This record gives sequence, C-alpha cells and structure tokens, in this order.
Amino acid sequence: MKKNKIIKFFLLIGGGLLLGLVAFMVAEAASSGAVLAKLEKEERMLAAENQSLSVELVRASSLVNFEIYATKMGFIKPQEILYITEKEVFAKLP
Repeated sequence: MKKNKIIKFFLLIGGGLLLGLVAFMVAEAASSGAVLAKLEKEERMLAAENQSLSVELVRASSLVNFEIYATKMGFIKPQEILYITEKEVFAKLP
C-alpha cells in the first residue's frame, strides 16, 4: 500500500512537472510568434521605405534636377563650346 502511494506521488509530481513544462513551451511559442509577426511587419515597413528612398534618389539624381541646381548655384549653360585638339597648341614655348 505504502509503495503504491509513493509511486502515485511521484507520478503526480512528474505529471505536474510535464504539464508545467508544456504550458511554459506553449507560452514561449506564442510569444515567439508575436515577435515574428512584429519583425515581419517591420520588414514590410523597411521595404516600403527603401523603395520610397530609391524613387527619391532616382528623381534627385536626374539630369534635369542637376541643371536646376546648377543654375541656382550660379552656373550658366555655355553659349559656345570650344574643342581643343592636339594640332591646335596654345601657350607654346618660344
């Protein structure tokens, strides 16, 4: 009789520990799922921001914008372009 009570006691303790372990694992899995969902949402937000910044970079680096910025900074478009070749030497030594 006493041996049966001891076995039942250890089985109850073991079952309680297993039940507690299962509950702990379920809670951990649920919190891991929440963290994963948060990270996936953040990934989508960063991907959208990256795309927006890429569009802005392309727009900002267009040649039309460079011309506008250069004009604002005081540069002017040349009226006449001179090409110097090897045959046309200038500042020649005497």
